[in-house]
Amino acid sequence: MVFNDYPILPGKRRSLSADLVVLNDAGSVKVAAELKHKPSHQRTDICRSELPVISWDKEGAQDVTRVHEFIDKKAAQVAYAIFIDGGGYFRHRPPHAGREWRDWPANQPGAFSPSVLWACAKANG
Repeated sequence: MVFNDYPILPGKRRSLSADLVVLNDAGSVKVAAELKHKPSHQRTDICRSELPVISWDKEGAQDVTRVHEFIDKKAAQVAYAIFIDGGGYFRHRPPHAGREWRDWPANQPGAFSPSVLWACAKANG
């Protein structure tokens, strides 16, 4: 089963949630993911007033910390922090600790090729 905004760890005010979770048949979290997306401003299918605001330092570092916390507290077997940079706004920056950039080829000539900032944490065994 797949869920979004799934409560995975206890928190001060409410449970800390993972953006996306895959559960096994027993109800345990197999995969947890923290996702961010900064679409290209050149896209015509997105309302300009609804483009997400991304904070590079704070949010990026928090996502990596959180996925490692999911693993350290045995709340998930595998956890990912994924940031899709659709317009190349952040690609020139060095990756946060524990992350790496992966560049995807454009899907058609003249299209921008998105970059993905990726981190993965896995439980031992």
